Parts: sequence; structure tokens; C-alpha cells
Amino acid sequence: MKIEIKNINSVINKAYLLQNLFIGEFNLFKKNYSNLLNSIKPADTEETLKDYINDFLKNTYYKDKFTLKENINNIDLVIYNGKNENDKIGVIIETKALKNSAEMITETKLNKKAFQEVIQYYLEERILNSNLDIKHIIITNSIDWFIFDATEFERVFFLNKELQKNFDNWSKGKLVSKNKAWFYSEIAKPFIGNSTETIICNYFRLSKTSELSESSLIELYKVFSPEHLLKLPFANDSNTLNQGFYNEILHLIGLYETKNSSKTIERLKPKNRNKGSFLESVISIIENDEISQNIENPEQYGDTKDEQIFSIALELCLTWFNRIIFLKLLESQLLKYNNNNTDFLFLNTRKIKDFIVLRELFFDILAVKIDQRNPKLQEKYKDIPYLNSSLFEQTTLERKAVKINHLKHNVQISVFKATVLKDENGKKITDSMPLLQYLFDFLDSYNFASSYKLEVQEKPKTLINSSVLGLIFEKLNGYKEGSFFTPGYVTMY
Repeated sequence: MKIEIKNINSVINKAYLLQNLFIGEFNLFKKNYSNLLNSIKPADTEETLKDYINDFLKNTYYKDKFTLKENINNIDLVIYNGKNENDKIGVIIETKALKNSAEMITETKLNKKAFQEVIQYYLEERILNSNLDIKHIIITNSIDWFIFDATEFERVFFLNKELQKNFDNWSKGKLVSKNKAWFYSEIAKPFIGNSTETIICNYFRLSKTSELSESSLIELYKVFSPEHLLKLPFANDSNTLNQGFYNEILHLIGLYETKNSSKTIERLKPKNRNKGSFLESVISIIENDEISQNIENPEQYGDTKDEQIFSIALELCLTWFNRIIFLKLLESQLLKYNNNNTDFLFLNTRKIKDFIVLRELFFDILAVKIDQRNPKLQEKYKDIPYLNSSLFEQTTLERKAVKINHLKHNVQISVFKATVLKDENGKKITDSMPLLQYLFDFLDSYNFASSYKLEVQEKPKTLINSSVLGLIFEKLNGYKEGSFFTPGYVTMY
């Protein structure tokens, strides 16, 4: 059997790898990582090293979230998939003393006792304990780390019928001996020696923090994290909806998601409606000014007048939200490309004081070539490029119904009860806020800048990538069980 070595960068989910770390998390990791390395001595026993590794993982990542236990079913150290021992084992860890080179595997020599042992542990969990939730298998002497994805063990060992049969017979006492040492020498060792398979493994060696770059330390942080070792979903996972972001978007608009078998979004019930939300503000304008009579073929928006007003107002709100989210992506990239120069920030109430100015940004700046802009606006928006996109062309509804500058910037909206917004003391904000300020502060609580650099950030901002945004707007724009047409501005977005 051969081993194919992969580095950390190539085995971690790319979206997770690019998700920035919060400085508090990173500093805790560096502290515990240094403690681990400073504790390790060449003469330490396997049991001592096991304790060091347990403390490092628990204190950095897993405490109060996932249970770690030593000496479970003869396995040196395990990480469960949950908080208690009734959960299935997710990670199997075999430790060896640094001085025990005879049993420790290397990059070129797999057929050692450590590898034979984890094969037995894996098959026991997989077959005898019916554990389908094993994520990784690790062999380490505390400095050298060999991490195998459980899918490799499934492919190479579990799916081999002959090995599975031999293990089954051995575990039932049908062979010469039921002794573990006999399994290692008479079943596992010959199998490894005769197999033509190549097994993929992530290998790395720990070094002092002073010898590593920040990006290397970030990679180390992530390779030991539950997001990687237990394969947990994370906020920036392109296949996972960021529920917190989505729910607060619904709150700002004035919607809720029904819990039917086919989920749709609807206007909040009368007792829960917030007059300061985007949707209620637009509906109020439409009703007070009798704007619906200006709409041609209103029946395309619903069978009743109430349905028509709701659909018209919602389409307008989605138009504006698509534009604003696009601008947040633009702002984040401008910031990245200009060394985080805050002069390039423009989606805030210092630059955009009301919805009139936001309308100016949409149609007098983004939709107009730089040399054709009003001279009075050129200096004000000197860092904003021209976007050759129909996203910033007025829609028919905007011309016939309501423009964003018709909204009142100082109208108050109650803050979402599970808001991401926090005050200077780190406590959730509970008061009402002006609608425009709430929108900008909410968006500023997330990181929209896609990056190929591994970075640590001062404030904990969840990365929202374009795939996650796609999931959110797909849900919003498909609000009527898929029957609501997809507007052109969404397609362009």
C-alpha cells in the first residue's frame, strides 16, 4: 500500500479556508498551541502526550460543544459528534510517544503498528458499532500529524470484502486467536503489505509559532477545528443558507417564512407588522397615493387588490435589496483592492444620509459613465466606478409606482430580536433604529469581501459569499411557490 501526502491547504474546504478568523479565536489558538509545543518533551510517554493533545483540542475548540474522551474501546482519544457519550464517535486519534519510532508511521512507511491499530479501531466502529458518522482518523506523536479522511478508510478497508470477512471472523473468535496483536500481525500487516491501493493522507509537522507565517497558523487553526475534523457546516458554506442573515433580511423587508411543506414567504400578520419596514412603508405609499391605478395589467400581480399591492411592493423592495447587496459586494472589494482604505466606504449614513441620496447613487452615478456625470457629483463619488448593468436602470414599477427616494429615512423600525447588531459592550441592540441606518449597520456586520488571502479580523464578521447570497435571493424571489416570475434585475444580478 502506498500513501499520497496532501498539505493542509489542499484538504480543507476552500470556502472555510477563506473565512476570516476573529482575532480572539486566533489569539486563543496561538496561546494553546504554544502551550502544547512547550509542554512536549522527547522522553514523554504516550499517555502524557495524549493528555497534552486532549487539553489543546478541548481548550481551543471543543469545550462545552463536543466531548473528548481518552481510552474508549482501547482508542487513545476520541472526539464525539456531540456533547455526550451517546453520540457517535466522529474522530479516532491514535497517539505514539516521540521515542517510539518503531510503531509510528512515516511519510514512506505505513505498515507500522499505529496504522494497523487504527484499521482495527475503524472496522470495529464501522462494523460492530454500526457507526456511519466517523469523519477522520488521526495518527500522531504530537509533532507529526497524519490525518485520514474516513472516506479513504471506507474505500480501502471497509469495502474490501476479504478484509471485512477476516475481521468479522476474528472478532467472533472463529480464527486461531482473538488477540489484538494477532490481528495486527496476521491480518492487518499482510493486507497493508500486499495491497496495491494508494491511500490519501494529510500530513504536517508542528513548528513553533515564531517559525510560521500568519497564513500557516490560520491553516493549522482550521485543520484542528470541528468545522474540519467533524465536517460541520459553516456560515460561508456555499451549500448552506446563512439563516441568521436571511431572517434579519426578512425582518427588514417585513416578511416571514411559512412552515408549510413547501416553504414560502408572506407579509407579516397584522399584529406583527412593523410600520417602519421596507414593505409596510411602500404599501403605505401605494395605498395613500392610490398608485395601483397607474399600473397596467395589475392582474399579473394577483387576483385581488390586496394581493396586487403586496406583490408590487415586494417586487420594488427586492429590486432595491438586490441593488444594495450588489453595492455592498462592490464596496467590500474596493476596500480590499485599496489596502482597507476607509475612504472607499460609501454605504453608510455619513455618505448616504437619506433615501434621496441613495436614489442619486443608483441612477446618477452607477448608471452613468464617469465623464458624463454631473460635475457636482463627480468629486462626491470619485471612487465609485460606472457599472454597465441594467441593475441600475429604473424599472417600470419604479417609474409607475414608487421610487426609493419616496421612503422616509428617519422612520423607525424595531430591531430584530435575534439581531447580529451589538453595542459597544457586546450586547445585542434592542431599541428601534432609523430604517436606513439599521440596513447599513446590519450589512456592515458581515464580511462580503471574497479574498484569496488568509486573514485575521478585529471584529467577528461572518463571511457572506455570492453562493450564499444566491440561495437567499432564490428563496426571496421564489416567494410564491415558484409561480412568481423572475424579474430581469434578478437575472442580471
